[in-house]
Amino acid sequence: MRKKYEDSEKDKQSMVMKYAQAEQKNIELQEKMNKMDGWMKDWSRQRDNLLGRLNATAAEKQKLSQLVEGKVTLTINCLLFHHSSV
Repeated sequence: MRKKYEDSEKDKQSMVMKYAQAEQKNIELQEKMNKMDGWMKDWSRQRDNLLGRLNATAAEKQKLSQLVEGKVTLTINCLLFHHSSV
């Protein structure tokens, strides 16, 4: 009877240890997931920031292209007018 009790107690202790180890591993994995989630959110914010800057740069390029086109047209018109009046 005593032997069965001791075996039962050992099994119980073994199961408690296995449970504690599994819980520790679960906690570690949860911490890693939280850390990775933080990285993903940070990368997402950086991506959004860069996309915003890219769009702003494209809009600025378009604006400058229109200004240059206007200057070229004005210059050509002035040259044509000057050439026709000479």
